[in-house]
Amino acid sequence: MEHLEEVLPRGPARMLEVGSGTSQPVVDFLERRKDVSYRGVEPSGEAHAYALELLKNYPNAELVHGFGYDLGETGAWDLCFSLSVLEHVKQIEKFLAESVRVVKQNGWIVHRWDLGHALTPTSLKERFQVFLGDRFPRTLPEHKFVSHLHMETVVALLQKHGADTKRVTFHQMPGHKALLKRVNGDTPEKAALIRELVEWEFKVSPFVREIPAEPRERLFPAIAVWAQKR
Repeated sequence: MEHLEEVLPRGPARMLEVGSGTSQPVVDFLERRKDVSYRGVEPSGEAHAYALELLKNYPNAELVHGFGYDLGETGAWDLCFSLSVLEHVKQIEKFLAESVRVVKQNGWIVHRWDLGHALTPTSLKERFQVFLGDRFPRTLPEHKFVSHLHMETVVALLQKHGADTKRVTFHQMPGHKALLKRVNGDTPEKAALIRELVEWEFKVSPFVREIPAEPRERLFPAIAVWAQKR
């Protein structure tokens, strides 16, 4: 959330999260930034119910149960973002176009997604779902959809619908994840280590982008595209 905060204007601001899940990651942020209005849109009834309970005492938070294909008023938000969502979006162009439409001019669109399902599937079923998602997307229902979504596709679609990509960052290096799993406990030292690794990811991302797609995705199986509406 720290880096997302960097693209918000100072003072009162509005941010929209699409595929917000339980909204757990935004709790500390909303506690700190009372001047920021937040709306989370989540299709899962269970996750939506959890988020309603979690954020019931936050007047600056609003939650909507639904998909991200119809987000309401045009140009209403300073930031629209999603975390670990795009790989599960069946109508990807419609979803990305909508995320651009609802932000203000010069507002930001940030989408971070994961390639773990495609690169390191945990079962034959998951591997088959990715195969169908990539080649025969109509065969999968919305709630079971997953695909191997490439950076170039997202950048091109955002560009097509009026947003210029300002940077791309790369995350979740497998070696780093393995290291953190071996560091026991939720200690201040571990939290500091996580912050340092995240900052390192941001620093090396301009160089990582120059690596060809296949080895790049293996090195960093999570991608974030940061775009600004024209």
